[in-house]
Amino acid sequence: MTKFDNHILNCYYYCNKLHYNSSNNFLNRRIKKLIYRYYSFILKFLYGSFIPYKAKIGKNVKFIHSFRSIFISQHAEIGDNCQILHQVTIGSNIQKKQNNNNSKLEAPIIGNNVFIGANAIIIGSTIIEDNCKIGAGVTITNLHLQKESTVFNNNIKIINN
Repeated sequence: MTKFDNHILNCYYYCNKLHYNSSNNFLNRRIKKLIYRYYSFILKFLYGSFIPYKAKIGKNVKFIHSFRSIFISQHAEIGDNCQILHQVTIGSNIQKKQNNNNSKLEAPIIGNNVFIGANAIIIGSTIIEDNCKIGAGVTITNLHLQKESTVFNNNIKIINN
């Protein structure tokens, strides 16, 4: 990670702390709005990413190949010491309750020390416990991975001319 990447990650932690731990008076709202816009501008226009300050991202999370094309739902939870490569999606989906017409937003919960490979997609009510490895190009939806699991995509098809 470059110094600029560290700046963005520090900006995320600062915005998150501002959102959850500061008073909501007029001056604070104006300052927050200015900081949120700066943070959002850098991520969207320089990196093409969406990492909202409302998401719960643990300490020492590393974005190995910078912040290129990363999407994280604002409802997602990511544990400490995770490593995330480029073009990763950690998204939420809407699940309808069976008893009534209310819908509920479900997002992944990712444990500590998880490695997520490039172009991985993790959506829905997925729970990934500690020390798991997610390979490149894997799509995981509504799944519970036990501790120290490894998931990879083995659908290789060779076409000869």
